[in-house]
Amino acid sequence: MKGPQLVADVALSQAVVQLIGKGRSATPGESWVAVASVPDAVHRDLEEIMHDYKSLSQIDWASVDNDLIRGMDLFKANFSRLHPELDPSALDALEWKFSWDWR
Repeated sequence: MKGPQLVADVALSQAVVQLIGKGRSATPGESWVAVASVPDAVHRDLEEIMHDYKSLSQIDWASVDNDLIRGMDLFKANFSRLHPELDPSALDALEWKFSWDWR
């Protein structure tokens, strides 16, 4: 039997997507105005996630042969391990931002 499965934090995941702008903006960013109405606890979690984004987006490019696609895969895998509470849409938004930031 596997260990307990974590349930995605839907409110936090939606806030990540809103913050980055996936689905409403042509380019990713950090629009804190877009998440101004989220509860304080979600806002604090968002700040932690974006702090972790800044750390995890600094990957060792040599480990992926300077390949953006492989870098994106590595980033997303590492982020999903650190933040298993995020659903796929939030991870996709973070990966989109990562790919844009490194172009």
